[in-house]
Amino acid sequence: MRKILLGLMVSAISVSATYAQDSSPSNWYFGGSYAQLDTDIADVEFDLGALTFNAGYQINDYVAVETRLGAGIADDDYEGIDLELDYFWGVYAKVGIPTGAAFYPYVVLGYTKAELELSGNGYSESDSGNDTSYGIGANFSVNDNVGVFAEYMNWYDKDEVEITGFNIGVNYKF
Repeated sequence: MRKILLGLMVSAISVSATYAQDSSPSNWYFGGSYAQLDTDIADVEFDLGALTFNAGYQINDYVAVETRLGAGIADDDYEGIDLELDYFWGVYAKVGIPTGAAFYPYVVLGYTKAELELSGNGYSESDSGNDTSYGIGANFSVNDNVGVFAEYMNWYDKDEVEITGFNIGVNYKF
């Protein structure tokens, strides 16, 4: 009789644990953001805007891996020369500190590939490159599934081209 009761208790606990696990969001998430980019090319500054889509996986409470894809939506010009961000994409690791509250600060380290186009006065040139990226940010959980984040990133800094700026967006855990 004891073995039967013990078996029923173990079964009830495992079914409860499985149900609880299934009713909470998974570690996968996706989101979108707007990035206001300060772009410096040979000491000439441009302000660009980009829409970014991201998808990631929260490995544990401290580490997540993420991929991002962005496209320019706001160009800038200087003395008749127009600068446009065609695209950027990258892979990143996010390392954060769980605070036990809705606030989750983190740092980002990864790799970004970007393509810029410079045009004006009948001249046009596109160039792409890749570089190590890093930043700092924080996520604010609205509920179990939705979070709002803000971060400052150094996306690219190579060969007299620097792309930095703020990124603000929303993530959804599913």
